[in-house]
Amino acid sequence: MAYPSSTGIGMADAGLVASCLSLETWRKDVFLLPLENPLQTPAYAYKSLCSNSMESPKFSRAMALVLGGYVTTWISGTASIVNSGSRYLQDVEKQTEQPIDNIEKLISPENFAAHGVQSARTSLHDLVLSGRNITPGSRQFVSAVLGPCLRFIPWPRFAGRNCWWKSKE
Repeated sequence: MAYPSSTGIGMADAGLVASCLSLETWRKDVFLLPLENPLQTPAYAYKSLCSNSMESPKFSRAMALVLGGYVTTWISGTASIVNSGSRYLQDVEKQTEQPIDNIEKLISPENFAAHGVQSARTSLHDLVLSGRNITPGSRQFVSAVLGPCLRFIPWPRFAGRNCWWKSKE
């Protein structure tokens, strides 16, 4: 199965914000590669999770653009999920660590090789974090989330000028 990498995030606004990328090429060494995480059940293989949904979600955990010997990977929103079950529901720090573990496995050279790309040599050190707006409820929440990020990802690099932490305190 090949589905696009996507993320759905609840928002307070009534509107919808969407973006997409497309690719057209005749080069054989340029292609899009949907990635799945060996630690997680592919979303399209979930049984119906919501009583109001007859279908499973249709997305890949990441989408990689392979360009000759280079790879750029867009990682979808991820969560503290192993197989198809949520983990650490009452522990914000562990809920942050599990997605980092998931991302590390997702972008590992071994996972790329399992998807047919032998040349990818990626790790957490290569991440550039981009995002719009993370709105935690308190400074303690920010500390609980940033702590694991800074432990696992050496000094995160942020892309885009719309990246900030906004606290209610």
